[in-house]
Amino acid sequence: MNQVDDSLGSLAAAVLQSINDRFSTWDNVPCQIDEGLFLGSIGAANNKEKLKKLNVTHILTVANSLPPKYPNGRP
Repeated sequence: MNQVDDSLGSLAAAVLQSINDRFSTWDNVPCQIDEGLFLGSIGAANNKEKLKKLNVTHILTVANSLPPKYPNGRP
């Protein structure tokens, strides 16, 4: 059973990486929904250059399988 769990874990990680790569390429700009408040995909959350330009200081990740991109500081 451990090999099955390991294989599924590896597959899930590969799928998440693929999704991350795809969104980082074509959906990487957050949308402003209010003054100082932006909404975006994982691609936007990984776009450090754009986040700095927009003065984004905090990111809220609403996904239980994605680790924080910047756990020790600001983007």
